[in-house]
Amino acid sequence: MGEKIDLNVKKSKIAGAGIVRIHNDIAGKLGIKSGGMIEVWKGKNWVIAKAVPDKMIGKNSISLRTGDMKRLSAEENDKVAVTKHIPVKETAKKKIEELKKSGKTAGEKIKKGATEFKKKLGKKLVKKTKTKK
Repeated sequence: MGEKIDLNVKKSKIAGAGIVRIHNDIAGKLGIKSGGMIEVWKGKNWVIAKAVPDKMIGKNSISLRTGDMKRLSAEENDKVAVTKHIPVKETAKKKIEELKKSGKTAGEKIKKGATEFKKKLGKKLVKKTKTKK
């Protein structure tokens, strides 16, 4: 997850969901361009939306459509956290590159993790199946 920025909610006059407007400076800090995907968080609730940078939105504000506000349980002037959305595919590519640099293959890493998990699971099963005397 990238930089996290707190913003005040402003209700959009456009119905629907999935598109938010943020200030150009905030888009720059997040490292996104028009149409880039962001995550908007309020507590445990979150949505992924397409961001549209706009100079008319206040620097500390985000314009949310009613559908997104409902999913977030957000009201006007509530605080929400915003981060750049990083797709799983991009994260996987980075991990594979790290493995290549370290000289390991993804298969070796998975096999090692599976072996360790199997050992831990085996110990738990042994503890639960021992008979009491």
